[in-house]
Amino acid sequence: MDFVSPEPANEKDETITSGDFWPAINTRAFRESMRVDGTVTQGRLIEALKNAIIETNRELSRFQQQEIHLGYTTLDAVPASKITHGEIDVSELVILYRRAVFSAAKANLIERYRDIDTTPNGSKKADALESNIDDLQRDAIWAIQRIKGTTHNIVELI
Repeated sequence: MDFVSPEPANEKDETITSGDFWPAINTRAFRESMRVDGTVTQGRLIEALKNAIIETNRELSRFQQQEIHLGYTTLDAVPASKITHGEIDVSELVILYRRAVFSAAKANLIERYRDIDTTPNGSKKADALESNIDDLQRDAIWAIQRIKGTTHNIVELI
């Protein structure tokens, strides 16, 4: 069996913003956090991130309006626990927001995996990733619900 190493991502680091309230999303942080290699082009990655940002922001629009009405101009300013790593304190809400966006974007990329490799082996690999898609979508939903302050119960009709 031959091992083919995935291409390292060598595109420039880009930042995507969506208004003043929400934190910026960094493409390099996404690639590192979600283990996305160079087989995913920068263009495809950015489109997945943009769509994930749109969906996440829409799900959180009422939350955003409430917090702005209370005088908080950014998500980072909303009172929440801080997570410290080294010298940097980060709001748990910012961490959850990034998790929601990153998880939704990665699920989107995996869903379209068949576009990358449609050989029989590629198709089997894509089928094997199906549970990962569900897990990532769940992670995005749970992160959004945590930001809203609601429980993360998901009920599926059988």
